[in-house]
Amino acid sequence: MPERHKRAFEEYLRGRDTKKLFKGVRIDTPYGERKIIKCLPDRELLRITKDLAAEKALYTMDADQSGHIRDREKKLIKQFEGVLAETFAHIALMCLLPQAAVDRFDLEREDFRYDVKEYDVRLRCGGQIYKFEVRNSNSYKTAIGEGYSSLDVLGAYVNKYKTRETLADYFIRPLLQSETLCPELPDHKNADELAEKLLGGRMTQYLCCGTDRKTMQEKGRVARFGQDARYLAVKMRETEDIADFFSGLKAKFSARDKKKRAPLTGALFFLIAISAELVVLFFFRSAAVRASRGFVFETLRLIEFLFADGKDEFFAAVFAGQFLIFHVHIPPVIFRNLSEIIFP
Repeated sequence: MPERHKRAFEEYLRGRDTKKLFKGVRIDTPYGERKIIKCLPDRELLRITKDLAAEKALYTMDADQSGHIRDREKKLIKQFEGVLAETFAHIALMCLLPQAAVDRFDLEREDFRYDVKEYDVRLRCGGQIYKFEVRNSNSYKTAIGEGYSSLDVLGAYVNKYKTRETLADYFIRPLLQSETLCPELPDHKNADELAEKLLGGRMTQYLCCGTDRKTMQEKGRVARFGQDARYLAVKMRETEDIADFFSGLKAKFSARDKKKRAPLTGALFFLIAISAELVVLFFFRSAAVRASRGFVFETLRLIEFLFADGKDEFFAAVFAGQFLIFHVHIPPVIFRNLSEIIFP
């Protein structure tokens, strides 16, 4: 069940430097240079990915989008490709936005039966939820640069089995590139052979570009791609390369998180300042009244030094706390009377 796949994924991540799973590369396209990410799977990641794909394939329809009937191994290979792409998108977002919570539906669902509420990857940040669509495909007729200029970012799709799909908030476009070009789709005997090709560099998983719902709605077109399904799609060249896309996400969600934390941070520092003054007054009584403000000032300075970490809201909170303590000061007699009740 999905719970064991989630545990396996968490165990895989524990203590691992996941940034080593990615390498930024520059490619030339007919539309200029693009910065994309090359994914570098290890054997353990491929193992847990294939394990999840094998269970998920049991619930997959035998017919593909073109109506062709697939055998068990073909379904497993297709699921393996899709799950691997989603896994890399999941880990990349975790690396990019460590302050956010990133979920993958395959690790959260109760079972692998179709659910109208399913998503690929979900990000929770600043009290908001954002869904990411991650649709992979193979590139084998052309090199990565040419494929980038001619292929599409795939959005929502419908067919005779799936009559409705809600657009996600963001779209990430992975591409599984065959390093040996050929006129026909590479025929992997099984998922294990595909895994060995990925480890040996004969097949490479890339994260190429990304876009948002607004771009998909404004620039997207309906396309069939020779299948029975209808996709909303936008050309990859009309979207941001993955480096710019991720940079935009980081700036946006870091700003949202900063705005959310700033009031809480200010309140925290103010409470710490008040607590420090209370401690002085309770334990040293009236003799410490004249010195208490200096004590609190030094305490705030120490907190600022230890926890500021260059964030403007921390400095603002400290200065706000200092102002409140020194200019809107509660009469010490109140604290002295209170201390007599607490310490008779």
